[in-house]
Amino acid sequence: MKIHTNTCQPITASPTTELMDTINAALENMQQSDSACRVNRQVLDYPDAKLSLTSFNFGTFSTVFIEGKIDQAFTIPIQNNHEFLSLSFVVNGQITTTSHQYDFKNIATSGSAHFCSHRFFSGQELYDVCEQLKVVFICFKQGFIPEFDTLYTHSKALEQFGFQHMHIHASHPIQDCVNLLFSPLTSEALLPMYIQGKSYELLALCAQSLFSEIPRKTGISDTALNRVHQARDILERQLLHPPKIHDLAHLVGTNECSLKKEFKAVFDTSPYAYVIQRRMEKAYRQILTSDLPITTIAQNHGYNNTSHFASTFFKYFGIRPRGLKQLRKNPTSHLQAK
Repeated sequence: MKIHTNTCQPITASPTTELMDTINAALENMQQSDSACRVNRQVLDYPDAKLSLTSFNFGTFSTVFIEGKIDQAFTIPIQNNHEFLSLSFVVNGQITTTSHQYDFKNIATSGSAHFCSHRFFSGQELYDVCEQLKVVFICFKQGFIPEFDTLYTHSKALEQFGFQHMHIHASHPIQDCVNLLFSPLTSEALLPMYIQGKSYELLALCAQSLFSEIPRKTGISDTALNRVHQARDILERQLLHPPKIHDLAHLVGTNECSLKKEFKAVFDTSPYAYVIQRRMEKAYRQILTSDLPITTIAQNHGYNNTSHFASTFFKYFGIRPRGLKQLRKNPTSHLQAK
């Protein structure tokens, strides 16, 4: 895969159109017919917010990441001058979208996913205060995936205004895939290929979800769902020193028994197992992207006992930390061993 990387100088102006400019630039690159991946990185440095924008443009579609910290909420205008489809996933944060053309308002909160079709949409987005904003968009043209064209054709919601919007049930596989986009288990050299593969996986999972129209199997209320996402966010921020389950339940306004049940229903795992899984994923990435000793990496992720760390790591990935490190340095070592 050919890769063209462009790293721009930080922008320090007020947050007006830079976010949409990045997405529009990604859409322009979808017109390119060559197979090269174009990577664009931009830092938006405002008085009350610092955002990092990264777009991977693969010719037929683009994957755009927005990450950063927002100390004071701000609004940006939206003026789509392209006709395209998109999937959006909010891992952390809250974005409120409204239209200048008609009575439309959508609040995308942590853990939410949406499918949209855009035809010259005009409106605005309010980005709420957030310690660690994480949003990713996958933008593509009509005709790229027939299943999404079918959804677009048969959905009549807001069609007369040139905009359609559908909520996607963020199933456990979808959430896992989105989380791995932000914590890629690969080296920097293979990152574009990894992002492309995970984006395809997300496209397939979302198409399946939208077509199946399976009702939420969790059977819990929206209030409980919000509590679970709050609990997940707390664990993400405190992976090294997570609160006890009864303290976590208290922080999100419920009891221990209810939180365990609801967390299992949404994420198909327990809060404790979630913490271990996320530690292992982060350790995997650190092994691939650094030359730190395994002992140090184990300590960085809460393990003073290296043997315990290695056995837990093997349980998740089927390879021991030292084996992964050796494989990174010499990809053909496993062939030589044979």
